[in-house]
Amino acid sequence: MKKAKFVFVIVLLITSAFYTLCLADAPQGVTFLTIGVGGKAAGMGEAAVAMADDPMAAYWNPAGLAAAKTSGAVFMFNRWIQDVSGQFAAGNYRRGRSALAIHYLGMNVDGIERRTGPSANPTGTFGAHDIAIGASYARDMGKGLQMGMTLKLLWESIHVETSRGWAADVGIQHHGLMPGLSLGAALRNLGKMTALKNEEPSLPTRLRVGAAYKIIQISRPEILVAVDGEIPVDGDPNGHFGLEIRPVKPLALRAGYIAGIESRNLTAGFGLDWSKFHLNYGYAPFIEDLGEGHRIALGMDF
Repeated sequence: MKKAKFVFVIVLLITSAFYTLCLADAPQGVTFLTIGVGGKAAGMGEAAVAMADDPMAAYWNPAGLAAAKTSGAVFMFNRWIQDVSGQFAAGNYRRGRSALAIHYLGMNVDGIERRTGPSANPTGTFGAHDIAIGASYARDMGKGLQMGMTLKLLWESIHVETSRGWAADVGIQHHGLMPGLSLGAALRNLGKMTALKNEEPSLPTRLRVGAAYKIIQISRPEILVAVDGEIPVDGDPNGHFGLEIRPVKPLALRAGYIAGIESRNLTAGFGLDWSKFHLNYGYAPFIEDLGEGHRIALGMDF
């Protein structure tokens, strides 16, 4: 068993390191499913597949729901590129070795100019809206191993055209191979959409693997390092690096880097914990004067 765990760790680490060195293009298809959630993950370059252990795990890696110490709920607002905005809400319930969660993810943009041909003045405006509603189940399998699955219903609307579909995520996490080390892998967005006018949108299916290592010192600061590698089926791999430093227990300072996505690279953020309440903020500027991304999340433990 120890040998099998060791091989599992080595494979994940090598795969993560290899893919974080590669470059990638932005994914095609129902792209709102690729916009990461959570202020903590956003500030740490979206390196989250191994460290997700709260309701945000319903998005990043459902196995992390079984690694959560308590039940909880979270709400996030996302101010994305240009006039695009989004919301994410999730709640997880822990009982024994099992965990259940539900989540909502939405993105919308209004005021898109409508034209039927070359014209200086638009004939009107319209909007685009995307929604995902999901339910997750995770189980602690013992000896530091957690597994989980999410099923999602999807809805996409552009002007008067709509498309509906479903998707599934599966994930795994392993903790305790060595003190402070977490490993994770998730296969996300396996499913199908109905036609949007004349063509079926392609889901952004992708495999993500990663590792997180928490350095706990006798005296502060506490340091967390995370790295993810992601393989989209419709593009080239990309990499995610994150660092968190806690100079004092309630305060977390974060920074990250995204390699292989042309529109983004550096990220930053912070977190504040007070009793059962958590505030996390992530900042990600876009290149070429495309604006800035802001993700702020409020969470509570039960």
